[in-house]
Amino acid sequence: MAVAPFADQLLGAARAGRIGIAEATVIINYTLLVLTMVFRTPPVRVTRNLFYWALTFTASYWGFLTVLLYEPGVRLAPEWVIDAISLLSLLVSAYARVSLGRSIGFVPAERAIVTTGAYAVVRHPVYTGLFVSLVGLHLSASSWRNLALDVIAIGLFVAKTLAEERFLAQNPAYLAYMRSVRWRFFPGLA
Repeated sequence: MAVAPFADQLLGAARAGRIGIAEATVIINYTLLVLTMVFRTPPVRVTRNLFYWALTFTASYWGFLTVLLYEPGVRLAPEWVIDAISLLSLLVSAYARVSLGRSIGFVPAERAIVTTGAYAVVRHPVYTGLFVSLVGLHLSASSWRNLALDVIAIGLFVAKTLAEERFLAQNPAYLAYMRSVRWRFFPGLA
């Protein structure tokens, strides 16, 4: 229901031919992020920090809240490169979701710690998929406004990551996981 107000606008944009593969992958990534919350495992412990709740809401719904602010922009790469990056983002996101199973939450919450699959490589592969989709989107429709919206989106998810890890690091098992899997988003980079 949270994304229902945006569905009509997105459907209209799709019918008008304004949504390509890059745009669709960003929308799918955000939608996966939100919809999988419905099937999550109940948490053992949930944060009571209101800032974390507000940050999580803003990061999770940013793409839906700003979709109409994006400009057509300028294509910076050949379509096949953009499509390949966009499809790669979906593969990363799907692998991360399968690896995570039902151990997903909207706000920082303690559930089963997943350390296999995509989570054996980086600690936040779902966000990795989203970041890669934003790269594809920006390459397909580059403008200063779009760049600002994308940078804000990434910044919100980085802040959300730090909040999640601060909360989860209170659990010794998660702290050990953080020590064993050093990278948050991209192996060898971040």
